[in-house]
Amino acid sequence: MAREVWADGAAYEAYLGSAPGYVSSLAEPDRAELRELLRARVSTGPDGAIRLTARAWAVRGTAPTPPIVSTNAHPRRGPDREDRGVNSMTRALLAALALAVAAVATWWAWLGWDTGYTIDPETGAVSGPYQPWQVAGCVLTLALVAAVAGWRLRPWLVAPVLTVAFTAAWTAHAASTDDSGLWAVGAALVLVGAGLGTTVVSGVAHLIRRRRG
Repeated sequence: MAREVWADGAAYEAYLGSAPGYVSSLAEPDRAELRELLRARVSTGPDGAIRLTARAWAVRGTAPTPPIVSTNAHPRRGPDREDRGVNSMTRALLAALALAVAAVATWWAWLGWDTGYTIDPETGAVSGPYQPWQVAGCVLTLALVAAVAGWRLRPWLVAPVLTVAFTAAWTAHAASTDDSGLWAVGAALVLVGAGLGTTVVSGVAHLIRRRRG
């Protein structure tokens, strides 16, 4: 208030609110007593204005947005993740070893024990050492191993291991018994045939298992 409101009652009554009505209802002696009491308790400025100190019960502000830090840029591998990685690698190595043993065992069961050649007495043609039933049994067994392994393992692990192990076993035996050098041609044919066969069989088996879910 920029002027003295207690100069007369009409000036105070011009303000809105419940206080002017209360002041107007007082008798003049009571009004004068109230006026002096407020003058003693309420400090005013040089211009007669009453200075009121406000108190805020709530404050609203805007905090700066913190920078977004990506947690995927350099993920830290905890002990559990490292243990899972080691266990997965160990299982893959053991599976590869089992496949290699199965491939060598297949070669030995059907082909490795037969080293004899047959010479035709009339024509002198040399044949052998394997009979058609041996080759057919070996192919079927290797396909069965590839199918079972492909059902449980990834084809990219099954096909290379079976192919390399079987070809290595066949090549080592053929090179030690064949002086003509044609074993190298046979090794190339075995490598290509085993690679294609095991890849197709293990891939189909793995695909069927995924679709059956």
